[in-house]
Amino acid sequence: MTVFEIAISWKHESYEQLINHLRVNSHASCYASAMSPPVAQQIISAMKIIMGEDGTLEGKRRILQLARNTRYFRQRLKTDRNRNW
Repeated sequence: MTVFEIAISWKHESYEQLINHLRVNSHASCYASAMSPPVAQQIISAMKIIMGEDGTLEGKRRILQLARNTRYFRQRLKTDRNRNW
């Protein structure tokens, strides 16, 4: 059973089965060390900021800045494509 199939049918089957499947079949189980708790917490905190769950507009500001930077970078790539450096 694939992860997708397990995720779709998790209401009918054990949620624990999905977790165990991910543990056994993930990249980290064979080739890398597990994610440390501080790293996991940092990811959770960053996602809360991005989604605005921290009560500030910092996440929205950063998303807008990233969009501006991306547009600028793409525009410069297009205009500088024909230049010989």
